[in-house]
Amino acid sequence: MTYSLVVERSRNSLVHFVSSDMDSPRSCGRAPPTLRQEETLGTGGFATVFKAYVDDPGGFSRLRAGMYIAVKTVCYPVDPSCPKAAQEERVEREVAMLKSLQHPNIMSYYGVVQQRTSNADGTETHRMDILTEYCPGNSLRHVYKKNGALSEAVVRTYARQILLGLKYLHDRGVVHRDVKALNILLGTDGNCKVADFGSAVNIANLPDQQFHSMQGTIWWMAPEVFLLGGASGNSGASQAADVWSLGVTIWEIATGTVPFQHCGGPLPFISFVSSVGRDEDLFDRSPVISSPLVASFVRRCLRRNPSDRPSVDDLLLDTLVRDASGDVPSPQATILNRDLPFPSFLLEKVRDAIRWWDNRGYTDKVNCASLLAALGTDGDDVGGLITHQVTAAPACSVSIDDFIRFVAWFGPFDVIVNDLRKLVRQNSTSVDYTYSGRYDIEGYDYTFASDAPHSLLTWATKSWFQPLIAQQAAEERLVAQPPETFVVRCSSRFLESPGGFTVTVKGERGVNHYRVFRPSDAWSFVVTVDKNEMFFDSLDDLVTYGQLTGLKSIRSDRMYKLKYPLPVQ
Repeated sequence: MTYSLVVERSRNSLVHFVSSDMDSPRSCGRAPPTLRQEETLGTGGFATVFKAYVDDPGGFSRLRAGMYIAVKTVCYPVDPSCPKAAQEERVEREVAMLKSLQHPNIMSYYGVVQQRTSNADGTETHRMDILTEYCPGNSLRHVYKKNGALSEAVVRTYARQILLGLKYLHDRGVVHRDVKALNILLGTDGNCKVADFGSAVNIANLPDQQFHSMQGTIWWMAPEVFLLGGASGNSGASQAADVWSLGVTIWEIATGTVPFQHCGGPLPFISFVSSVGRDEDLFDRSPVISSPLVASFVRRCLRRNPSDRPSVDDLLLDTLVRDASGDVPSPQATILNRDLPFPSFLLEKVRDAIRWWDNRGYTDKVNCASLLAALGTDGDDVGGLITHQVTAAPACSVSIDDFIRFVAWFGPFDVIVNDLRKLVRQNSTSVDYTYSGRYDIEGYDYTFASDAPHSLLTWATKSWFQPLIAQQAAEERLVAQPPETFVVRCSSRFLESPGGFTVTVKGERGVNHYRVFRPSDAWSFVVTVDKNEMFFDSLDDLVTYGQLTGLKSIRSDRMYKLKYPLPVQ
């Protein structure tokens, strides 16, 4: 059975893959996911990449409801009388390649959905949706276009992370063949991810362990690739081609511009690289690299004879990257050298926070004032949330357990840090965010727009947000309040729902408690009412929805609108 595409335009673009009566295509044999299609991330050639929100993972075990993913869509006509199209073969090779790769510095692959649809003219179209990790930091090209040339410290970190990804590929016989800033993405944890394997090839099983086709982007392409032999006289190319491309990429991000643009075009560029007398002459008319360490690294990579180039293992020992932070530690192997009392998926989710703690040199506990200073704030309110106001820890110190709980409730970690630093810069008590999307419910037209999933600092200014109140205390205080009085607090069942909250609402016949879950590998908020799951990007969004539509009573069909925040004592 195949799946046709149905798009509903309500609050967001909701993408359903639903069964149809057409002939069966090649299928993965599992229920496809339900996705909310959001903005387009990029287009090129035969493919379009868009951001999507997972409403239902279907039969895809690596997806979780509430997470964001990137979907690369490729469509091509079906002609039974002709052999498989080159583009189709390339996509299938890319999928096969992605399935075999798993590394912190390689973009994660989640699966593929294939479907065949009939057109009005009697022809058929084959569509493949490749589901991959969504990297909100965008590409390194986007980063330097927005912020200018990157500093030596940043280049060192990124160079090491890219090298670790390339080492993983090269150890498995894979040549990427299109390394450039546009294909290096920044994940949620700020780590570089090597992406776009449309040109990649595995040479491990080839007779001469070389490839013989011209693939990649010309400005980053090694001479032996576009010259089909070049200075070495060989008839093919190997993993050394990636080293050349890496050198051009590091040059690119260190100067904020693509090298060799003085050539004026691809053919003059090929002529220039082929005709210069020495490798050093490659740098005469291109942008100057201000850092001697970066310049030395790039010069090592840009050797026209591939046999003169260092391997990625050699480059990992280069002065530029040898002491740079780039390794991504396993969350289970913590600085305490013991098992932390949390589920493994939570440790994975807060990995960047654990790594930050480790890099600061903290051990079992740290002074609260020191921790706040390192985070970029000295705010007493935040210190209280980290220590005794959320946990039982004394106010004078913070343990790694306290810190993980704090990040799990209010993360992602990078959002927390950015909020705190913005708070200090603005010298204000809150950080304002606008949210992105629209509700059109019962005559209301509620529009919102945002880059951030949520904000601890905006919650702290809301009268409805009282994270420290316990369930019994909330119930006792709600007794004297009118129906539809509510409060949002931290869930007491932390190990069952790490980072979860509870919405407690006064009803006509008692108090309703709505548990707010956090998906294991996403930062959204999930409320289940009468077996129906509702997903929200922020607590503000959840509360606004409850104010407009209400939450269904757990004892009847009555809808309780969130009208009156519980007064703060």
